[in-house]
Amino acid sequence: MTQRLLHWLIFSVAMALLPIVFTALSLKTRGNAIELTLLVKHGELLIVAAALSASGVGEILLARSPTSLTRTVVGGAALGILGLASFYFADVSAGYRSGEQLRVDVIRDTSLWLFGFSVLTGGSCVALREASHGE
Repeated sequence: MTQRLLHWLIFSVAMALLPIVFTALSLKTRGNAIELTLLVKHGELLIVAAALSASGVGEILLARSPTSLTRTVVGGAALGILGLASFYFADVSAGYRSGEQLRVDVIRDTSLWLFGFSVLTGGSCVALREASHGE
């Protein structure tokens, strides 16, 4: 694994997950069960996905190589995930504010998918930038 990608995984992905880890510790400390749904039902993981995608877009924009199909596809996917995660978080937040009954299983599953794709595309963006710089 390359140094830049490893740094991104530690200082972007792992650090972005710390508030969710803290919530898990808080639940456990108070004698509650740690369930994934409880940790992400308000869209917390959507914010992480948006941030990781934004980080990836920033990386791909800094690549020195001329625009290639791979760079366009990966950067476009990261941008799409950024938009989708951001708008979905706004929708979930608005639903909670207005007192609507929301399906937390759908929020959980969608958050997990978007998080997974944000790690994949963000990491790909970092790797493409690194490859363009010959590091």
